[in-house]
Amino acid sequence: MYLEHFKLREFPFQLVPDADFLYMSDTHRHAKAYMDYTVWNHDGFVVITGEIGSGKTTLIEKLLSELDQSVVVAKIFQTQLDDVEFLQAVLVEFGLDPFSAKKVELLDMLNTYLMNEFSAGNQLVLIVDDAHNLSPRALEELRLLSGLETRKQKVLHVILAGQPQLNHMLETPELEQLLQRVRLRYHLTPLSLEQIRAYIVHRLEIAGRTGPPLFSEETYEMIYQYTGGIPRLINALCDTSLVCGYADDEQIIDNRVLKTAIKELQWQPYAKRPATRRTTAAIAARSDSTQGALREHARALLSVSRHLDQLHELIPALTSISVRMATIETQLRRIAEAGAAGGAQQSAGAPSGAAQDWTDVGAQEELPPGSRRAASAGGTNVVIFNIDGTFHALGNACTHDGSDLSAGEIRNGEIICPRDGARFSIKTGAALMPPDYRPLQIFPVRVEGGRIQVRNRHPE
Repeated sequence: MYLEHFKLREFPFQLVPDADFLYMSDTHRHAKAYMDYTVWNHDGFVVITGEIGSGKTTLIEKLLSELDQSVVVAKIFQTQLDDVEFLQAVLVEFGLDPFSAKKVELLDMLNTYLMNEFSAGNQLVLIVDDAHNLSPRALEELRLLSGLETRKQKVLHVILAGQPQLNHMLETPELEQLLQRVRLRYHLTPLSLEQIRAYIVHRLEIAGRTGPPLFSEETYEMIYQYTGGIPRLINALCDTSLVCGYADDEQIIDNRVLKTAIKELQWQPYAKRPATRRTTAAIAARSDSTQGALREHARALLSVSRHLDQLHELIPALTSISVRMATIETQLRRIAEAGAAGGAQQSAGAPSGAAQDWTDVGAQEELPPGSRRAASAGGTNVVIFNIDGTFHALGNACTHDGSDLSAGEIRNGEIICPRDGARFSIKTGAALMPPDYRPLQIFPVRVEGGRIQVRNRHPE
């Protein structure tokens, strides 16, 4: 459109957040430093607030562009959620499938995932944009998640970004415990007149502008008057000005062109716009006598909620114990079955029959520790694992979805289904997560004359 006319490579004032165009004013530099500190110094919680269009989302995009692969990030941008929906959204961002689970199972699933990733040496970061839209119950779940820690450091680092009312929410009595966990808070202030000039020049240079200034010096005062230093409003006004200048075949944007753009947008000066009165009205509302009564009711409800949370916090531990007991029971049953099968084989004493019960799947040296191989034992597909010099064989296909486990990730003696992330013990075949999945088949393995042999399973 106007790119060639103004000698630009790309549009300099798009409203979509673009980290490449980010202008690091003093206030944005401070906010970015707080976010970096939370991620890289293992601090727990930071809250960044600012008016609509002040650059919060662009700062988040900048942070994300700088993280390496050891940082696992969950980004929540849709925040009009209740507590259960919020937990589901976090799990989805971490790559899990939470939609068939109840709240207790969601908490257990999330805690297990976080501890596993932390044990693997990964940084875990949860970023919530537009956090002012979260319900008090969802914010309380955030408090519980932020409390997950080892003896020395936090497991999950949280960055909340939102409009100024987020600060008012955090200061209410029912969220006092969450506020105590907030390590750093920073409010993005609007750009000054001088910063507006630098902001516009910076974006034009990124877009490829060279030569004389595109905006005349007289325009900056008017831009400040009608945008209040809010970057998104500056973008909207400058982009509209370029369109109007292009339509009038102007080479420089002066106040006449700027006034045409303001008329097209039907804007009032920023100080007269309704949005600027939002914060003042919110503060005044807090002093209303009705708010006092509401706070007393909130305190009573919070006390009841805390007692319920104490009971809820016991349920994941009990669930975890139940899963472990089921795993032990499965392992003991497999050991007993393997022993009985071995005794029957020895008592038979028939070499030809014994040879038919075992399938040779390759030489021992061809399967070094830490490796695996897909094979067939008596017509059944299996995967052979060498775990620290000990061989194990599992049924090759997940019975719950038919995925090929030979392509699954191995972690801490477990194999993870490549389709839905279900975990199974390589030693016992037990389903560790979700715990209600059927266990995989276990095949006895032995080494004879340097050859790996897998015992065939026969229909019962």
